[in-house]
Amino acid sequence: MIIPMLSTKALKQKYEAKVYNSEIMTMQQAMQDKSLTLGKINVQKPIVLEGLIEGWIVWLNKMLPPNYPKMPMEQVTFCAKQIVNDYKHLRFSDLSVCFRRIANSKHFGSLSMNSIIDTLDQYTEEKFNAFEQRSMDYKNQNSFNEVRTSDNTIKEFIKDKNKSINKYESK
Repeated sequence: MIIPMLSTKALKQKYEAKVYNSEIMTMQQAMQDKSLTLGKINVQKPIVLEGLIEGWIVWLNKMLPPNYPKMPMEQVTFCAKQIVNDYKHLRFSDLSVCFRRIANSKHFGSLSMNSIIDTLDQYTEEKFNAFEQRSMDYKNQNSFNEVRTSDNTIKEFIKDKNKSINKYESK
């Protein structure tokens, strides 16, 4: 697969504010997104990618009430690097859903690397299960179609056989 070259400006325009401007609100919507994964972006622009994710974490920090402890910038940077390294399979649409979950969480009183990583882990597991279910549904649908095709093939075979027998008998 050919990966299109990404400019820093294009990356920033596309993903910088996507966490709060995104129309993607659910995992199902994120699963439909065909944009590049973090891993593919990281190949071309690792520093820019880390900076964008840091910006998203800073956005979460700003969402905290003023009297709650904020995540220090050193932790923000380390967390962004860990996300880039450990969640290469995710897309920004996935991050958008996860970061919204964190911001809307009833337990969102302080932001930590653990809360972000736990949310990403939970989301990854849910997404894997959803893909697995979709795959099973697809296999079941295809099995059903194969049975129907098989039934139709048998019916056609019997019909053709009866035609041949009727032709032979009429001679």
